[in-house]
Amino acid sequence: MDEEKQSLESAGYRQFKVPSMEKYRDAAFQKRFRDEGGTKYFLTVWGYAPVPEHLIFEWHWMVELRTHTPQMTFEQHVGELKSTGEIAVFEQRAETFWQAMGQPYYGKETE
Repeated sequence: MDEEKQSLESAGYRQFKVPSMEKYRDAAFQKRFRDEGGTKYFLTVWGYAPVPEHLIFEWHWMVELRTHTPQMTFEQHVGELKSTGEIAVFEQRAETFWQAMGQPYYGKETE
């Protein structure tokens, strides 16, 4: 996971402690996306450790974007995250989804 962690951190993600209620997730990273209107959304990247007894020998990753109005979750299951290029692909998909939903800001800037 060291390579993936380095790629995520290079792309601006911050690691945080996995909440206890998320007992099947082994790593967590998050990044805020903003523009002049405010906070557009957060992307959370969840990591799942290898489970050799189930023939899973590599880390697996899921990217999650949640909106509040309307309340929806957009999940992308991705294989490897060993380069910032791979990260850019899922970030572009998240941006496309956010725009298609009518740009529901997570938090607007107040004037």
